[in-house]
Amino acid sequence: MRSVDDITAAELLDGLPSRVHEVYAPFARDIPDHPAFVEGARSWSYRQFSEAVDATTMDLTNLGIRPGDRVMIASENSVALGAMLSAASKLDAWGIAVNPRLSAREIDLIGTHSGARRVLFNAALSKEAADHASRVGAKIAAVGPFGGIGIGPLNADAQAEPVEKDGARQVAGLLYTSGTTGAPKGVMLSHRNLLFTAKTSGILRQSGPADRIYGVLPMSHIVGYTILLIATLMHGGTLYVVAKADLRRWPMPSPRRGLRACSVCLPHISVCSNTRWSRASSGSSEASCGSWPSPARPWILI
Repeated sequence: MRSVDDITAAELLDGLPSRVHEVYAPFARDIPDHPAFVEGARSWSYRQFSEAVDATTMDLTNLGIRPGDRVMIASENSVALGAMLSAASKLDAWGIAVNPRLSAREIDLIGTHSGARRVLFNAALSKEAADHASRVGAKIAAVGPFGGIGIGPLNADAQAEPVEKDGARQVAGLLYTSGTTGAPKGVMLSHRNLLFTAKTSGILRQSGPADRIYGVLPMSHIVGYTILLIATLMHGGTLYVVAKADLRRWPMPSPRRGLRACSVCLPHISVCSNTRWSRASSGSSEASCGSWPSPARPWILI
């Protein structure tokens, strides 16, 4: 396989879909029963995830989300968050994923600054999201197949932005800093921005449907959004969704299990191609770059 250093930017851009939500369509068509996500005890096939996105898109439309609107989703990592971001893409709305562990001030500043049409809270998944939902008077209901979603009030004053057919010009998402040292700062990311990064990551990791990704990076962060969510779906892998990173709950990797990459040094996450694991005295797992060979590769931690 060619190194990413030998591939031109034009080649990386060639064949990219126009919109982020289109990345999983080939696998929903060709390997529909292959697992796209595993969340707790439930597995979601590519067909099921595609259907979930369609249902979520319909419900967002019924909630008044229009092309060009901003829709903010306060959620830990979850299939629901992935589906809502994909549904926003289908509607040509701007998806804004935020960590529900942000303060009330930070959540409100992001909602106001972005001009969000609605704010959704995954109240069923975390106490933090449920508390925010209660604070703003959100109505708890299902969105698509996902129950326990807090639906914030409609912002009737929100102005929809113009929609661009070109994915290089159409904004897919807004990602914000937390704002702990000032006002949160948002970055507008086009569909091509996100897709280019996801494709490059997949080439670097030589990703494919055989990969199982144990994901701890928050999807509200650019790396979690692109390398964890979009890149996994773009290359047909299976994402094991982890709402909150907890070293004690990680599947202990080993050369025998074929771990090829891992997350280390929480809250700062790194990836290395060959990893040696040890058990710290506290019982938590520590990883350091090692030199043992990488065998068959069923697990990748990100």
